[in-house]
Amino acid sequence: MKTIYKYTVTGLPLQNKIEMPMGATILSVNMQGADFCMWALVDYMSYVGTCFAEDGYAWHIMEVV
Repeated sequence: MKTIYKYTVTGLPLQNKIEMPMGATILSVNMQGADFCMWALVDYMSYVGTCFAEDGYAWHIMEVV
């Protein structure tokens, strides 16, 4: 199954260690509300883009290859 995982980055940037599944690809790093977040694709779909709504939701557009 193709999934996008969201990771919330906390603490000082140089002191963060985030574990992701083998083969994960980082897609985007951005603010979501007051949180600094990172999104990673897990599995093999083609990432097209991410849209952020004013209410804090994020929509990820994928293409099945």
